[in-house]
Amino acid sequence: MNEKSKKLDQEEMISLLRLYKIPRISTLKALMLIKKWGSATAIFNSKDEFLSSDRYGLGADFFSRKYLEEAIRALEMTKKMKYSLMGYGMSNYPALLKECEDAPLVLMSSGSIDWKSPRWIAVVGTRSASKAALAWTQQFIEELSDYNPTIVSGLAYGIDIKAHQSALECRLQTIACLGHGLNSTYPKSHRRVREAMELKGGMISEFMPEESPRPYRFVQRNRIIAGLTGAVIVVESPSKGGSLITAELANSYQREVFAFPNRISDSHQGCNQLIRDCKAQLLSSSRDLIDFMGWD
Repeated sequence: MNEKSKKLDQEEMISLLRLYKIPRISTLKALMLIKKWGSATAIFNSKDEFLSSDRYGLGADFFSRKYLEEAIRALEMTKKMKYSLMGYGMSNYPALLKECEDAPLVLMSSGSIDWKSPRWIAVVGTRSASKAALAWTQQFIEELSDYNPTIVSGLAYGIDIKAHQSALECRLQTIACLGHGLNSTYPKSHRRVREAMELKGGMISEFMPEESPRPYRFVQRNRIIAGLTGAVIVVESPSKGGSLITAELANSYQREVFAFPNRISDSHQGCNQLIRDCKAQLLSSSRDLIDFMGWD
């Protein structure tokens, strides 16, 4: 990449971060503006009278230098922390994620992620997993190891952390999508797993490095787990929870969704609901996924 291209990329990244920093601009509205003007940089360079007249409900401070300065500081922080930064519409942005209508404006990562790895699947489930579900998770990933998939999850208790640990044991790339910035690890007890993951995968987040865990951020990050992967596997879930949100999002993105069935007497009935409502394929073994995805 020549110096001119690097300069243009940096300018676009600052503009994307600037959009992120403006409180009243949602991701959907920001993407609408980017698609209309062609790039984030073009939005801020535009003298379009409709922008200044607030036709799009942007607010009087949309062009405020305050958000530009915040964006520049955010970029400097990511460089200082040696995080990788990808911006919507830029060449290094994940292609599958760009297909999503609510794709994140920016995506930060740490570790050693191979973005060109061909088979990405999400393995998600309840934090209060049963012993049987944890065993299924480990066995399932072990049986997939010959196909070298990338395992994506959320670093939470239960199924998530078991998926990451099982992937590491099988020497598979594994990636956690966080509901907070990269400067922290939540829960803290998973710090050592994170360190191991960053040698064979890593962490990703759309949030600024210093942003702390918040309940709504974990819900928000679920769309990235669904959007990054070709298939979402729900191992065990209650009737309401983040895993079902991820499955719903995956369906909306035209991704494949699979679920392990539970006994009717079990307390966790989320997977059975997905299968009953034709929102997930029934998964009885790894072979079901391998055949359906055409990996052979």
